[in-house]
Amino acid sequence: MKYRKLFTLFIIYLCLVSLLSACLPGNATNSNRFISEMVPMRDGAKLATYVYLPEGTGPFPTLVTRTIYGLPIGAIGGYPEMEIANEDMLSQEEAAQIGWPLITDNGYALVVQITRGRFNSEGVDRSWLDDAQDGYDLIEWVDQQPWSNGRIGMFGDSALGVTALQAAGAQPPSLDAIYVQATAGNPIGEDLIPSDGGVKLESLMVQGASLAADTSLSHWAARGLTADEATTILADVGPYLGTLFEGMTDPHNSSEWMALPTAQHAGLSQLMPFWDGVFTDEGQKTYRNDLDVTGKVEVPTYIVSLWQDVFIDSTMDLFTDLQQRQVPSRLLMLNGTHYDIDDPTVWPEPVMLDWFDYWLQDVENGIADGPVVEYAVQGSDDEWRSSPTWPLADTHDRTLFLDADGQLSNDTPHTDAGTTSYIYDPSNPVPTLGGQHLLAPSGLLDQRPLQQRDDVLTYTSEPLVEDTLIGGAVTANLWVTSDAVDTDFVVKLIDVHPDGTANVILDDLIRLKYRDGREQEQLIEPGEMVELHFDLGHTAHRFYTDHSIQINITSSDFPAWDRNLNSGVSSFKSTEYVVATNTIFHNKKHPSRITLPVINE
Repeated sequence: MKYRKLFTLFIIYLCLVSLLSACLPGNATNSNRFISEMVPMRDGAKLATYVYLPEGTGPFPTLVTRTIYGLPIGAIGGYPEMEIANEDMLSQEEAAQIGWPLITDNGYALVVQITRGRFNSEGVDRSWLDDAQDGYDLIEWVDQQPWSNGRIGMFGDSALGVTALQAAGAQPPSLDAIYVQATAGNPIGEDLIPSDGGVKLESLMVQGASLAADTSLSHWAARGLTADEATTILADVGPYLGTLFEGMTDPHNSSEWMALPTAQHAGLSQLMPFWDGVFTDEGQKTYRNDLDVTGKVEVPTYIVSLWQDVFIDSTMDLFTDLQQRQVPSRLLMLNGTHYDIDDPTVWPEPVMLDWFDYWLQDVENGIADGPVVEYAVQGSDDEWRSSPTWPLADTHDRTLFLDADGQLSNDTPHTDAGTTSYIYDPSNPVPTLGGQHLLAPSGLLDQRPLQQRDDVLTYTSEPLVEDTLIGGAVTANLWVTSDAVDTDFVVKLIDVHPDGTANVILDDLIRLKYRDGREQEQLIEPGEMVELHFDLGHTAHRFYTDHSIQINITSSDFPAWDRNLNSGVSSFKSTEYVVATNTIFHNKKHPSRITLPVINE
């Protein structure tokens, strides 16, 4: 589903350009309930905007979404009960004709705007860098329209949720509430380019390449490209994108994934500011800092996310920030990965309209009186819990220590000796298998195929004598050395079933030179001992009786993350790499360990 959606968007553009131009703003509307306009932003760029009106005389409370994908199609777009053979193949014209019954049948006007530089919108697509001011301008434009009563909410999932949060962070006076799903308060920050880690290659390369397809004529001209030149580039991007998709599960045999330097594509560099920006040091700094809305959102906010979503870290950071500043907010955590968000078996009862009914129409429906946090428990059979806060208040830490014999123990090591070494070769990285990703194999996947490798260390507890339920942030501390000046270390938390199945729950990667943040790059002296602190992230997971708790340690997770070349030079700049011998310490003086937040049941 996830690959089909992205690739289909690319093919739709190449095959249906004339159809798109016929149905976008500037052409006849299909009824007096549908309006299409080119709405000017503060810099004069006009963005394609659609308005859907409910039955009645109005004015109406209004819901707004801004999309990079054209007219949204899917459950949040209003089609959950409609019989569409393949909704991913709907053209923009068909989507416009169908409308958004989920929204308009419930008395709301709906505004959908195509972000700048995409489809028929003017300007340059800079991938979210303009969405704060553009979202602000759209909200204030809606407030002045005769069909809107001035009570305005904004919503979206994934990329559309990013645009909603960017707009909310700009604090337009007329915005009253937002609702977002599977999205990020800082999309390129701690989720995709964390301060102490690598670069989320599977997300940024594939998504970045796929977004080239829907750029507008205006975008092409602003980038200095003729239509023929842009079409030639796109014709080359198609096979490149296909190769990336095909190689996702077998990166070792993919010339594009294994290429050094990484992410080199002249056409995408010409066409997409994002491509060059996000793979350079200065561009990464801009994207990491300028898109962070933490501390900026002031309106009531409902957040839905999933434990295995790629954006989970910034989701939790955002919710914690909202709680601390006492902004009305709710958090709903589901089991699943990023693209499960609209699966009715994952989440059968969306609450978006209840949230907006309360804040925009003063409907006393109880949503403000319910739990602040509701969360599904991973590893369990449909177990749900609630809490007034996150992180949870009623927990205690349980620390497990690594032993030289491959055990995880409640006791600190008793000996002064105890190390384990392995060889990390960047030409043979550990392939990605499970975890919190956008496009790479995601979720609670069995790690046994990887545990056969010599560069994957395994530490396992004795089978549990009672259930252990954890809820909150998991951390780990490793004492390490390397004979290289830089390298990566990866820690995975795993649930081992009695039959041997070893499902990954959380993981984290630290790049040694960024161990104290990207602003203070520090190479090491070969053999220098360093203590690393890993924030594996948040979870709620039940380890059942007779299961074991396990961690794996290695130095790569590819193509989820870019490879460390062990030389101190980025893989985006160099073709040279060094094979490193990396060592983990687990003794009395240097106790490597993992700490779990255990819920007091």
